[in-house]
Amino acid sequence: MLIGTAGIGILGQLTNLINISNFILTLGLPTGLVNEISKSRTQNNKEHIEKLRIVFFISTVWASLIVSIIVFIFSHKINAVLFPNNNYSMYINLIALYISTLGLGGAYNAFLSANKLVTPIMYLSIITSFLNSLFTVVFIYFYSMDGIVYGILVNGIINGAVGYYFCRLNGIPSYIKYLTSYKFLNTKLLMQLLKYGSISIASSIAIQISSIWVMSFLIKNTDTHGAGIYQAASNLSNQYLNIFIVAVNSFILAHLAEIHNPENLKKEFNNSLRLLLLLSFPVLLIILCYSKLMIPLFYSNAFSESAELLSLLTVFGFLKICSVVILPLVIVKNHFTTWIVTDILFSFWFPFTTYLLYPYFNLKAPILSNTLGIFIALIIYLFILYKKDQITLNYNNIFLFFTGLLLLIIHFLVLNKINFWEISILVSATLLLFYYIGISKLELIKLINLAKIKIKWKK
Repeated sequence: MLIGTAGIGILGQLTNLINISNFILTLGLPTGLVNEISKSRTQNNKEHIEKLRIVFFISTVWASLIVSIIVFIFSHKINAVLFPNNNYSMYINLIALYISTLGLGGAYNAFLSANKLVTPIMYLSIITSFLNSLFTVVFIYFYSMDGIVYGILVNGIINGAVGYYFCRLNGIPSYIKYLTSYKFLNTKLLMQLLKYGSISIASSIAIQISSIWVMSFLIKNTDTHGAGIYQAASNLSNQYLNIFIVAVNSFILAHLAEIHNPENLKKEFNNSLRLLLLLSFPVLLIILCYSKLMIPLFYSNAFSESAELLSLLTVFGFLKICSVVILPLVIVKNHFTTWIVTDILFSFWFPFTTYLLYPYFNLKAPILSNTLGIFIALIIYLFILYKKDQITLNYNNIFLFFTGLLLLIIHFLVLNKINFWEISILVSATLLLFYYIGISKLELIKLINLAKIKIKWKK
């Protein structure tokens, strides 16, 4: 790995700056856009949908330019917060340029999500990820640490261009012509979108600030090496989680918003959660058990300490994937107070518990804090849905959830006490047990019959 552990630690702080800027410039509007377009689609109100898109596009693109200028002007002050002992103002200036590109990419992605265009979103994610990785690797090879920031800047341009292409391919206009005229900025519709946005932006910024504090705390206590070890594991975790999160987030909020029958909503909620649990568990289990092989593959032997952190992050990942279905339902049912209070409390919980746990668990402290925090948040969300809307998890999902969670924890605890072949046997046995519990006999019979049909067809 050409940039080393210190470079990964620097990248982590720059990523936090990008994330908090992104939350500010979008004004939390994507959530409102998806919800409002879903409602308008049920009424077949195409004119209203068009106006919503125009307002969203103008607001997001201009906000990205304004935030970019602010970051550029105050780059030295931002550097003092992110890197107290080093000067990386040049990197922050380049990140400011990247922020100016976020509006276009974010707007086009939100349009595809609001239209529930799952396949284009998956293609968009795959193509941009491939191109971004390709350019980043090339830049790192030639420019080392500077290359990462150059790669980020080019990635912003790629995301906007590819997003534009897929929107046009699916009949969605570019809306660029509306940027030069404020008469298209319908303030009433903007406030309608901000009803959701103001809530999500407040909670998102609070959480991101707490993440910046935690990274600064790690840099202060372990130097950039320790922060790099933590960030390397976190980056890999985010990569595989995005496979599930992008696929589900692209349509789950829009889909649930269109269901008005309480029983159908409850059924769809449980079916979606169960499907995610069944699909994600084997991926999480394999990453947990073979993290020692994955870290050198993606980084180098210098990051070997990240393996244990990556294994522990799979427990957090399991809970995070569950939240991808549960949180949209909280939003659809308009429990905004619960959402924002829970997120703001978590923004205090994360740094506070990390600080308390660090003397005992070192770099595992932020992961343990995050895992406990999201578990408590899920319990709160489910309790509110039960009390206010009589929406509950069915027995099978409850059993499947706790079985999966317990199995991941057990595997993490015994991982360092067994050899490679014992791990492989344990993984195979665990997967058989999990799917025996998770799949009913009727479903199993259907799958076997389907397999027989395919075999006969091939013959």
